Amino acid sequence: MKAAAVVAIAMTWPLAMSASDAFATCFQPLTDINSKNAADWQDLRSHVPSVMGAGVRRFLTIDDAAGGRINRDYYELRFSNPKNTSLKELFRRLRRNFDHYARGQNNAYRFSSYSSAARVLWLSDNPTGAVMTFTVAEHQPALLLRAHAAAGIRFVFENADVQVTCASETDFIFSTVYTEHNTEHPVSGHRGFGIKSNQDGTVSFYSKGIDRETKGATGLPYIGNLLARFSGKDVFELGHEFWLFFYQNMGDDLSSVDMPPVSPLHVNSDRYPFP
Repeated sequence: MKAAAVVAIAMTWPLAMSASDAFATCFQPLTDINSKNAADWQDLRSHVPSVMGAGVRRFLTIDDAAGGRINRDYYELRFSNPKNTSLKELFRRLRRNFDHYARGQNNAYRFSSYSSAARVLWLSDNPTGAVMTFTVAEHQPALLLRAHAAAGIRFVFENADVQVTCASETDFIFSTVYTEHNTEHPVSGHRGFGIKSNQDGTVSFYSKGIDRETKGATGLPYIGNLLARFSGKDVFELGHEFWLFFYQNMGDDLSSVDMPPVSPLHVNSDRYPFP
């Protein structure tokens, strides 16, 4: 997509949705943002997708994953409440600007649609079923690596696909998937994103995730995760770094439109024994 089009999407405040466009809430933010209680992630842990997007072969489930650890995390960014803008309008703007936030550091990552049809769905009021792709640029340290025989010893970086499996006016869930073009995502599970009003008049954008390492064909962790460990960090550490940059980019964007963060990003990210 051309840069001008990105700016137009990012900076345009959409019209309010009608009551008939309302959807059910997909998951709940943490009441205690420092919680370590597995029950507080149960809404995502038990989430079962009901719609399979075009190009998806299967969902990557937590139970059919690899390794003895499970990741549970929660990130929340609190910022100034925009005037004359509803939560659903603001959330739609932020969702449509994910390609800007998910670029990582020095544009190391890209976030895009799996297909032109997926792009139309992603930009619609109800993105359920949209398949989206996270790509790691080749010149940066890799979250995902694959060694191709035709490339000799050169590593090339691959894509990781997710599908929107639930969406409401103020939240949605990404589920990791195995697709026809890009095969498996490095982790298996779900991640929800949402927005809420706070009692002090501010607004919070939050995300809650639960996942395990994807199981490869041999039953061991996915080969991309094993190769990534040569960097000295596992897939969960690299994923955590990605989300830190995601929220940094979001905070910069919000500051540019007079909605600056009012406190540092709250981070609750740990790995636990599975099950």
